[in-house]
Amino acid sequence: MILVANDVPAPSDITDAWLTEHDWILRRVILDDSFRPALDYLSKSFVGAEINIRILEDNAAAQKNLVNTLTQQLQTQGAVIGAGELAIKNAVEAAISAGQSNSILNAIKGIFDPAGITGQTDLGAATAAQTRLDYLKDQLDRAEKERRRLQSQLDIANTALQAAVDKLGAAVKEHYDNLTAIDRLRVHVKENILYYMQAKWTHEPPDQRYFRLYDKEVADLVAVMHGVEVDLSSASALPWTPSGTNGYLNAQLPMPDVGVVMKKLADVADLDKILGFKGNYMIFPLIKNNYLTFHMMQDYLEVSDEVTLRDPDELGDYTLDEIEQIASCMRKTDPKGFKIVEGELKQAIMDRLMTHQETDTVVVPTSSVYIEALVGAHVLLEDFKLIHRALDIKKVQAEVRHAELENIRLASRALKGKDEDPDVEKKIVIESSGKHVTIAPGDN
Repeated sequence: MILVANDVPAPSDITDAWLTEHDWILRRVILDDSFRPALDYLSKSFVGAEINIRILEDNAAAQKNLVNTLTQQLQTQGAVIGAGELAIKNAVEAAISAGQSNSILNAIKGIFDPAGITGQTDLGAATAAQTRLDYLKDQLDRAEKERRRLQSQLDIANTALQAAVDKLGAAVKEHYDNLTAIDRLRVHVKENILYYMQAKWTHEPPDQRYFRLYDKEVADLVAVMHGVEVDLSSASALPWTPSGTNGYLNAQLPMPDVGVVMKKLADVADLDKILGFKGNYMIFPLIKNNYLTFHMMQDYLEVSDEVTLRDPDELGDYTLDEIEQIASCMRKTDPKGFKIVEGELKQAIMDRLMTHQETDTVVVPTSSVYIEALVGAHVLLEDFKLIHRALDIKKVQAEVRHAELENIRLASRALKGKDEDPDVEKKIVIESSGKHVTIAPGDN
């Protein structure tokens, strides 16, 4: 097999855009369902919520501007009313002054012209003062009405502003609560990035994966020379050599001289078959073996005229008794060879004693086979059946007592000389006294 590395995004790359791009994979393999609402909000409502907040902000700002404008107009109107009140005050004083002047003139005229020769007194100044006073009062009334109208509009605007602020606050609160959930989702994905990247690579279409990887260059080992020399001086004989053979030697094959040739990944690995993952590595089977894989497989190869496979744990199939027999036989026939493999044989015996994998088969005659039921520690019946079983026992006990009392009653009847059957359902007695037969009513 061959392991091919894939790029893993850095923690800073796990953004909202990355989560939105891969949300279809995250929905399928999410590790905790509590992250699903945040993922739904990010992919479905995030942009709409931000636009809605902007609209609510603009609406609140417009309402705020309207309140400020009405407040300024109301302040201006208050100043107008104040000026009007001051003007009325001055007009009232002028009217009072004009009235006093007319009174003085009339008094003087009454003294010097009691006959009224000089004519009527001029009332023009008093009339003008009264006319100005009436005009100023009318202006003040109109200003008061305008102030009341502005105050009413300001109250309505303040109510609308408060409603707009409440809506904006609720929308902002909900949005930032969801932003917190999205941050939690982002941290979760960062902490489990290999899991989610493996899910992404698993869902990648085979053809897309092939064209993404096929032209990657990989190093392939090629033999420079054919054939290697094996050092048999350090080789050891196998203690489990089959009978009837010349024996086997356990020797280490050296790595031959090789060269490195760059090949396309598609020429080395079967990219259509993904075996699994290890971290960010994809595992693919090799199309064919090379010298490196043969060198790694030497513990599984039996080299003779033909190269065949063998079990690297030769003692794995031997039982404890068979290993002891091999050790005893080698000790007698080949003490030197026994010294070489003595430690290996001891370890094999210890492994068998520790694993307890061996089993003994006991053949029991068919006539001697029996099954014995053991009483369990727990009651298997349901509560209803247990209660019903208790009632059945009480019923049987009552029937037994009834039978015992009935036996006592029958014994008492027998002692009194009543030998007739007491269990007859009906008894009819016919008595005759000469010509007439008397039958009890209801017995016919």
